[in-house]
Amino acid sequence: AYMQNLGAFTHALRHQSEAVSPLDAAFARSAVDEIKRSFDEMEKHHGEHMKTMSTEMRTHMEAMMKEMGMHRAMLKDSVGALDRDVQSDHIDAKKVAADCAVILEHLDAMSKMHADKKPMKM
Repeated sequence: AYMQNLGAFTHALRHQSEAVSPLDAAFARSAVDEIKRSFDEMEKHHGEHMKTMSTEMRTHMEAMMKEMGMHRAMLKDSVGALDRDVQSDHIDAKKVAADCAVILEHLDAMSKMHADKKPMKM
């Protein structure tokens, strides 16, 4: 749910940054605040979920978890870049749109990983 919320606000911000000139700074900053909140909650939920996984499950999912961790780290960096870009006095809408596109790429890759995982047989 947090990934979906993060994606929804990122889509909305990208749409506004491509459609409206100049980009409304208050809207952009509010959207990024929600993107950051959703990312933080997603990370919190992930950490809690990891605590419940058995050692066997972690071993079985090691490769996927490593790739997912890579995407989460890059997503965190991308959200940070977006936040810095909207804090500027003169927001560059093209840069914001590009930041949003990168975030959406990571979310898409992460969603595909979740959709592709098969239940573990025990």
